[in-house]
Amino acid sequence: MLRLFEDHNNQQFEISSGECVLIELSENATTGYVWHAVFEGKYISSYTQNSEDAIGSGSNRQFTITTSTPGTYLFKADLYREWMGVNTSIKQFRVVLIVK
Repeated sequence: MLRLFEDHNNQQFEISSGECVLIELSENATTGYVWHAVFEGKYISSYTQNSEDAIGSGSNRQFTITTSTPGTYLFKADLYREWMGVNTSIKQFRVVLIVK
């Protein structure tokens, strides 16, 4: 499994067909800012892992990707308030996955 974090932004990675990629991005949903991700034009599911038990504390949004078709794929995520739209994004995360 390849694990990627915010400091891997704007990089590319080679993976084997069928290899799982876990992308973990920090957020604080109590502010309304949540990561929204698109992989090959489709929104992908995610889940939140709280880093603290305290109300209002940050958490990590995790995205899991597995692809079995060789090729080059773009994963992109934007941090924004859903009701304000992607054009108001305050942070972006992009990685290119090259599947062999």
